[in-house]
Amino acid sequence: LHSRLEPGANMIMGDPERLQQVIWNLLINAIKFTPSGGWINVNLAYINNQAQMTVNDTGCGIDSDFLPCVFDRFRQADISKTRSSFGLGLGLSIVRSLVELHGGTVMVTSPGKDQGTTFTVRLPLRANLQEKVPLSALQINECETTTLNEDLPSLVGVRVLVVDDEADVRYLLMTVLEHYGVTVTVVSSAQEAIATLTTNPKDYDVLLSDIGMPGEDGYTLIRQIRTMSAEAGGQIPAAALTGFGHKVDHDTAIAAGFQWHLAKPVKQDQLLSVMAALAGRTKIS
Repeated sequence: LHSRLEPGANMIMGDPERLQQVIWNLLINAIKFTPSGGWINVNLAYINNQAQMTVNDTGCGIDSDFLPCVFDRFRQADISKTRSSFGLGLGLSIVRSLVELHGGTVMVTSPGKDQGTTFTVRLPLRANLQEKVPLSALQINECETTTLNEDLPSLVGVRVLVVDDEADVRYLLMTVLEHYGVTVTVVSSAQEAIATLTTNPKDYDVLLSDIGMPGEDGYTLIRQIRTMSAEAGGQIPAAALTGFGHKVDHDTAIAAGFQWHLAKPVKQDQLLSVMAALAGRTKIS
């Protein structure tokens, strides 16, 4: 990993934590798809009243047919359950959203398979920003929340254990659920979920788990849980939230021990309704 940062006193107007998230997501993506022995360059320069950052790698590259879809939510070049790099594509979608909300642009180029990839982020320098842009526009929340439909049950006080190996997905689910009063605990693996559940089984009302995870997947997790006693959490209501949305995936999830199968991308109201139903909540009066 090499960095070349042009010195200077230039400034941009933005949220430092969100801009750090942009850079971090791009680095995670580059590291994930660059094999051992490869390299990654991070460059910062100032061009035409803009800060320009590039993340360039010698990784697996991107086919020309997939380049237009790189920043789409839940889009992957390889969607097989056995792919070596797991994820949902949310990281790059969040990058685009944050960059555009800061008044900037992001683009990707790649010569093709096994020829590396370059991401370029351009953000306006402070002197080049229009003063009419409100600061509130920079107070970003990656997950849009809407007003809760009055027909949906209340979720206040429901306790959900979320299992997903992708940090972006965990953050999104936690943001949505906590907005409606849910107490959320997040873990990143099936093994961690078992340890968390068995330590305090009475602390959780619902399990929400991804399926495609490295090591032990969601099917293995729920099968292990269903062999446990009720006192140890073996009867916790559970929903699978997964990018695998075919009927066979639904049937496999139910047969493994889940009560519900949610295919990504899931609508917010649907997610909330399922969480409330599994928690045994009544309708709002």
